[in-house]
Amino acid sequence: MHKRNLRKTSLVLTAMSGIIMLLLTYLQPYTLSDDILYHCIWRRSADEGFVRIGSLADIVQSQAIHYMELTGRAIVQTVAQAFLGLLSKPAYDVANALIFAMTVWAVAKFVSKSTIKPLTVIMVLFVMIVLIPGFADIYLWVEGSVNYLWVSLAIMFFLFIFEKKKGREASPKDYLLSPLTLFIGWTHEGMALPLAISLAGYCWLRRKAMRKSAALPYVAWFTLGSLVCAFAPSTLLRAIGGDGHIAESPLVKVGLGLFTCTEMRTVWVLVAVMAYARRRNKRLLALHLSRYGYLYSSVVLSIGIIFASGVTQPRVCFAAEFFAMLLAINLLLRLGAERYSTRLGAALSAAIVAVLIPGIYYAYQGHLNNLYLMAQIKGGQTDMIRVKPMLGNSYFIRKFVFLQVEFGPNTYYFAPDPNDENVRCAAYLLGRDSLSFLPDDMVGKIMADPDSYIEYGEDATGRLMAMQIPNGTEVNKITFMLGDDSAPFYKRPFAYASDTYEADRWHTAKINGRTFVFFDKPIPKISRRIDSIRVDAVK
Repeated sequence: MHKRNLRKTSLVLTAMSGIIMLLLTYLQPYTLSDDILYHCIWRRSADEGFVRIGSLADIVQSQAIHYMELTGRAIVQTVAQAFLGLLSKPAYDVANALIFAMTVWAVAKFVSKSTIKPLTVIMVLFVMIVLIPGFADIYLWVEGSVNYLWVSLAIMFFLFIFEKKKGREASPKDYLLSPLTLFIGWTHEGMALPLAISLAGYCWLRRKAMRKSAALPYVAWFTLGSLVCAFAPSTLLRAIGGDGHIAESPLVKVGLGLFTCTEMRTVWVLVAVMAYARRRNKRLLALHLSRYGYLYSSVVLSIGIIFASGVTQPRVCFAAEFFAMLLAINLLLRLGAERYSTRLGAALSAAIVAVLIPGIYYAYQGHLNNLYLMAQIKGGQTDMIRVKPMLGNSYFIRKFVFLQVEFGPNTYYFAPDPNDENVRCAAYLLGRDSLSFLPDDMVGKIMADPDSYIEYGEDATGRLMAMQIPNGTEVNKITFMLGDDSAPFYKRPFAYASDTYEADRWHTAKINGRTFVFFDKPIPKISRRIDSIRVDAVK
């Protein structure tokens, strides 16, 4: 095929991916996870009232507090609050689709180094859609997409600068423009810091050649930005307990890191491609390691951050997966993958379609659930909002739907409680005095039979539990009485040791003439051992 036709076909494929992303982003609603709170000026304490963002000055004030109180990602959070507070959801939908398409094109250009061919675009889409975990977290959810997808495009822009400048001598123009890369480094510590450390090592090892290189000032400013982000007072406080002690023990962090690494796919693909290259062409692999050593180092350091973070969400793997994608596709193309472009392209395209079709279906179901939820809120007839469960294939639901309201122990908000910070903020933004969210199936069961949940029960998704208590009583404590653990031996080192477990949050509500207490179902290593539940309630 002629080079011009190859480019046109590649552009069409990239544009199609942007259109699909526009649809998926449109179907993804705002969520109680951060999206709600970031509509408002960040508060220094929970006692302060909510103030909706109304100007750029409000965002500056918000981020000055945010930098000291929560994270150092002032640049991306400024962008996020601009879209959430000043612009509109449709504006974000369009911007997100464009950035996704631009990222696909930028990655394809970086790995191909010549005319971008359709196979390259398909390979990039396969990795970004099928392999990299946490699709909804990093591409659809507003706070997630701005922090991961949008940052990855900025990182790509910086990589193009570095590759272009490293073989040239610095000019006054470079010293004038290079400070702008501070803002790219000051985006996300999980992506920028591993790359900055790797590039600093790259420049040191090649210090004679890099001393006059035009890339050096850009790397210096980028590194400074990553340090400003990573070592913000708020970030340091998240790494340690408020009293100065480490938040989790090293053993726990190792266990959590190992668990999170099971989500990775692209890193293992890179390892497999490297093993294949070593067998086929050791010299090519050696040259690749030398040429892109800073990216290989970035993968390793990004994995290190996974272990240091103690966080288990799939999006924590994104940096390692993204850098691994650049290396794996580039190495595959150098090994001659284009010789099999027809069969390989068809197989990867089939896999993408096979994942997207059910993904769009479940995203649409999530959209319908949100319409049902918003109709109740706008109707104003009740403060108890019923949330329909997302039922079906858990893989596709988890991958393509970021639930607008979620229940369970892994959420940092408690949706049934009208006094929860996120729930109160939602009520403020939606013009309601109070709101509370409960699973639709639970409320429906109680309305049909007021004597439901005399013994404890759970919702359709198995995340929230309920139990009926005498009218006019208040709950002091909820204790889970636990039996023997039947977990296999390899899970025993991380087993819960005690034979009791106390719930840390609950909410009581009167429904259909009866009083019920709602509380999180514990994580599996505890819930699988439940023998009985004791509720201590007093009048």
